[in-house]
Amino acid sequence: MAHLIEEREGQEASVFVVKDPAWHGLGTVLDNPATAEEAIKYANLDFNVNTKPVKFDIGVDGEQH
Repeated sequence: MAHLIEEREGQEASVFVVKDPAWHGLGTVLDNPATAEEAIKYANLDFNVNTKPVKFDIGVDGEQH
C-alpha cells in the first residue's frame, strides 16, 4: 500500500502523528495533540503561496481565444 506522503530531500515527510508512529514510519511523532499552528508546521504546510491573475476569454461565438 502506498502512503502518498510528500517527501522532500533534507526535510521530514509532510505528516505528523500523535503518540504512536504510523505504519509507514514517516513524519514527526508528537507527544500531545497539536494546535492548528503546530499542525501546519509539523506537516510542512508552512509555505508561502504566490497569487497571479488568470484570464480565460471565451469569445462571442463560444470558442476559446
